[in-house]
Amino acid sequence: MTLIRRSDRNWPIPSLIDNLFSRDLMDWSNTNYSTTNTTLPAVNIKETDDDYQIEVAAPGMDKKDFKILNQLDLNSRQSDAEIGKKCRISKQVVNYRIKKLIEEGIINGFYPQINTLKLGYAAHKVYLKFKSLPNVVEKEMWSYLTKQHSIVWIISCSGKWDFIIGIASKNIEEFNQTLDDFMNKYSKYVSERAISVFNKATLHHRKWLINSQEEIHWLFGALFHSDPNPCSVFLSFYTH
Repeated sequence: MTLIRRSDRNWPIPSLIDNLFSRDLMDWSNTNYSTTNTTLPAVNIKETDDDYQIEVAAPGMDKKDFKILNQLDLNSRQSDAEIGKKCRISKQVVNYRIKKLIEEGIINGFYPQINTLKLGYAAHKVYLKFKSLPNVVEKEMWSYLTKQHSIVWIISCSGKWDFIIGIASKNIEEFNQTLDDFMNKYSKYVSERAISVFNKATLHHRKWLINSQEEIHWLFGALFHSDPNPCSVFLSFYTH
């Protein structure tokens, strides 16, 4: 299995998980600051026979904040009153805490889960390995890809592949046109490529926010339940 590292250049939310494994968490110098100019939290990683447990310090936050985040992650269309009822706090407290989480950059936005299949779009992944890619060309490539309406995400990788591109298209002709346009511009830098089609893709809610055991996934925006994975990653938070 190839391990993939997401690039922050095309993702608005700072990657805590990336930082856990790619930086020295005890280094509090400027080189180890997050993308929001704040220091990274203290982290402990424990391995058990069944899973990995990650403890993350969250100064200024308490369990109520994480319960609110968990409810927003499950359904951000819930009213403050609905969230308050589930978290056993008043709607006024929910409203105040959500505004505070937004101000502090914990919540960066609210995004819908769209069922692309019902809109008539199929999803493909294009894997790319480069011969050599000058920095100036890489920046130009990123700029080009982000401007293409059919490109839904881009990943910079470590391992066998250098880039993975997600393409949404209504038919094979549209997909081929998108790929041909890219290859016409950058094929001389590509040494190998592969294509795969999404048969099923799931988005998992962040159950580690409160160590929830409930498995809730979204299949291109459609809700379904499934059995838990044999090995999973749980995050627990402690506050100061």
